[in-house]
Amino acid sequence: MADLLFFGGYLCNAKDADPKSFILDMYEKYGHNFADHIYGMFSIGIYDENEEELILVRDRFGSKSLYYYITEGGELLYSQSIKEMLVKPGFKKEFNHDALELYLSFSYMPGEDTFFKGLKKLRPGHMLIWHKKKIDIIKYWEAIPQPDESLTLEECADMIHKAAMEAAPDWKINAGETGNFLSGGVDSGYLTALMGSKTTFSAGYDDPEFDESVVAAETAKALNIGNTKVLIEPDLYFKSVPDVMYAMEEPIGDASCIVFYLAAKEAAKHVRVCYSGEGADELFSGYHAYVRRFKQLKEAEENGVDPATLPQVEDFFIGNTKLFHEDEKKAILKEYKGKILPLDLARSLYSFDENTDDMTKILLCDLNVWFEGDIMLNAEKMSEAAGLDARTPFLDPRIVEAALKIPSKYRVNEVQTKLAFRKAAENLLPVEIAQRKKIGFPAPARTWIQKEPYLSMIRDMFESETAEVFFNTEALTEMLKEDLIADKWRYIWCIYVFLIWYRRFFE
Repeated sequence: MADLLFFGGYLCNAKDADPKSFILDMYEKYGHNFADHIYGMFSIGIYDENEEELILVRDRFGSKSLYYYITEGGELLYSQSIKEMLVKPGFKKEFNHDALELYLSFSYMPGEDTFFKGLKKLRPGHMLIWHKKKIDIIKYWEAIPQPDESLTLEECADMIHKAAMEAAPDWKINAGETGNFLSGGVDSGYLTALMGSKTTFSAGYDDPEFDESVVAAETAKALNIGNTKVLIEPDLYFKSVPDVMYAMEEPIGDASCIVFYLAAKEAAKHVRVCYSGEGADELFSGYHAYVRRFKQLKEAEENGVDPATLPQVEDFFIGNTKLFHEDEKKAILKEYKGKILPLDLARSLYSFDENTDDMTKILLCDLNVWFEGDIMLNAEKMSEAAGLDARTPFLDPRIVEAALKIPSKYRVNEVQTKLAFRKAAENLLPVEIAQRKKIGFPAPARTWIQKEPYLSMIRDMFESETAEVFFNTEALTEMLKEDLIADKWRYIWCIYVFLIWYRRFFE
């Protein structure tokens, strides 16, 4: 007999069924292979009385968190929340110093370790089995690109759109209860048209350099759908940082997470569920890193240079962000160990063979390192903190399967990203929107931190007793010099939010 201990998330292939009954039916039918038959966003705990086993499962992309910890007495603690774990009997709260060095490079904490010593994340696509006080961790799914080189660009686009049209009904609920996050890009525009919501929500700023709300409104108008602009002002942005870091449970140096939180808070006033476009950039190659590498390879070919002589992707790429190098960490940290290097950690989280091309290597790294550590953590924690159910239809297995069949030649060129996906989006969007170049989800933190009173707030934090625990504070304040701050703003922000997080959880 098995019992469902907990379930968090949404099952797209059982939307009209009772989740508990469906999950237990799948377990009774397929045993340890039951997760292969459950699709959506989830973390699950099952206890099998007959086998005396505890089974913990996390979905394929880590949409919902799941943590575990072994006490000094050899007991297993588990939870979907770090804050819940901290108050469990037997949990010993200790700061993981190794995490800080990695965080300074990634701006988030990838892999299974956390900022709390001994506390682990069950990785996406993995199952944990606890039996007779022993852990067995099984990888039940991984993204394996299987490009079909026989396909044309048009066939790739048709394949993507067909998969999306098949998947969409399984993610939909009453349109009056749903909305879409809408930026100026193709991902959110296509998803908005696909899901049929009646309203959208877009972040906007007074600074036109960062304000995507204008083009988002144009997309909403083209789709004949409502649009609400959520104006993000610097006072509210900075005021929200402590709450965001507390809700995030681990520090994250992505300045856009505060924007997501504020947009989600506004959306929650109007709808219960909001569809969000996480996964499209990773699955369809939407980042500028792909274009940069494409250009390098093309220039090498034009100049008669053997591509094998270029720096290899696996020897320098750790995901979509990379901040501090090792020598820079040595300069600012009071104690530097270099115990785990970022490149080694990244390489341990994905694999490839000698036939894997560079575009696929970048895709695999982003999917297995950056996507869970930053993108999905941001979407999960910020929507929950705002009281909103954020759902990610691009992670439907049918869409994922189609994405993994796209040949690299239909992913990017020297000027554009997501070639096949953009072509597919033309089925629902005007061509000028489908082919609009990527802007991203920017926040004006770069300009705000150079102004008062925000610069003084950061300086005070950098000179605080909290900062002195970890950093050479003179090296921190050096980055705040007028001629350096614009170039170092990501480094500054990464450290600033870490210190705020540390104060909240350890002081």
